[in-house]
Amino acid sequence: MQKSNILCSFALVKPYVISCDMKKIILIINLLLLSATLQAQVWKFPIDALRNSIVRTVDDNYVLIYTQPTVDSAFFLLYKEGDGAALVFRVPAKWEVHDVRIHNSTDAYFCGTYGGKGLIGMFEIFPVFTSSGSVHYGVCNWTTHGYVMPVDFKRLDLYEAGGTVNMAMTGTTLWHYLTLLPNTAVTSAYLSGGNWNVCCFANKGPAMTHTDVACLDNMIVSAGMVTDGDKCCIKTFQKVQNFPTQVMIPYYMTVVDYPNMRGDVLAAHKTGDEVVLAQFHQGGNGVNTVLFDIPLSSTTGVPISSWIDLWPSVPTAYTPWGTAWRQMELNCIGDSVWLLQKAEYAGTVVSSVADRLQRIPLLPGMGVAKMWHPIICNAQSMDLARVFRAPHLSGHNVVLELYEPIWDNKSGNCYLYDEIWYGSGLHSCFPQEIDDGWDDEQIQETTYLPPVFTVKVTYSCENTSKNIQQ
Repeated sequence: MQKSNILCSFALVKPYVISCDMKKIILIINLLLLSATLQAQVWKFPIDALRNSIVRTVDDNYVLIYTQPTVDSAFFLLYKEGDGAALVFRVPAKWEVHDVRIHNSTDAYFCGTYGGKGLIGMFEIFPVFTSSGSVHYGVCNWTTHGYVMPVDFKRLDLYEAGGTVNMAMTGTTLWHYLTLLPNTAVTSAYLSGGNWNVCCFANKGPAMTHTDVACLDNMIVSAGMVTDGDKCCIKTFQKVQNFPTQVMIPYYMTVVDYPNMRGDVLAAHKTGDEVVLAQFHQGGNGVNTVLFDIPLSSTTGVPISSWIDLWPSVPTAYTPWGTAWRQMELNCIGDSVWLLQKAEYAGTVVSSVADRLQRIPLLPGMGVAKMWHPIICNAQSMDLARVFRAPHLSGHNVVLELYEPIWDNKSGNCYLYDEIWYGSGLHSCFPQEIDDGWDDEQIQETTYLPPVFTVKVTYSCENTSKNIQQ
């Protein structure tokens, strides 16, 4: 008889010794408990986020969060995942930050609006939160020749060129100081020698409404809609400083020949010089989501093929498209995307326009997208974690709340789980004329040394036994 069997036999006659069958049961229970702990937790911060919040992954341990309770007050928080407290500093009054990006796990770049003018800035993350560094920012004005006035920067991406970090942004502008025509533009900015160097695409006409920007390996792509049309489009620029001066296809943009598109277009870098777009489509049967995958020539900036891969969601919505619908964040990972949106799909567990987090496969043929409905807060932002390659979500309930980047394929106390189908197909694209132009300005850098304080962080939702370091 083997030793393990002898031990099992003795266990049968000793009431306080665990038998082999009991060991199996305990192992199963432990595995179930472990599985339970791998469901998303929600961290709660005692600062409001009624107007907005933005979460960005810094490194394997830290996340940076921007949160705005009112139009007059907003904060940046640095949080080490699992800690019972976060470091916080308040930004100057009436700042409204609308996007934040992290470079090299050390520096945070942000953009937004202040006093009806475009706001840009950056800070070294850890020095600022240890009170040994400053926030460096600038507020835009009319460009040198009075062609463009940046009003509010909405979307941001980062790239390296000219030996420095550069910002690529889209947002709302005014066109020409004599006409004050509402417009949109794509803009570059970088900090050098105590000045912010800003360059705006003049967007004459305008022929294109710019809504998002993506920095690819060899180019910058601005995505948006054909103005006074219903099709999405892209404009490509060389990946250089002041990129609005260096268009890749002079006087042309690329239009995707897929009509009845609605709302802002989101853009994300997939790999190489390949960009993915996400937008809503108003069809005869209702609204659905459509994804476009566009590989671009690294030398010309035009699509490699006149046919573009697309993935439309199969279920449509009961509710017509309107202002409640929003594409919020898009991230690519391998042959799939993470998409955060406010939308509706017929036959799903939530039958209204609501927060929906999806992981959508970008593969030939029909595919199943995983879908989660966060029910603890109104989601406002998403960013992929380094370890799990799944997203944090930030949002507002009573206060700022942050979802852990762990999403199980079943419903829980934090979210409801669902699945929907996406089809696949091909559609054509074509060039369309656009009047190029640019104007620039130089803004003197302003610095701000913020006082730093701490706030307590608590857990809510699934795992009440999670160990929080105090």
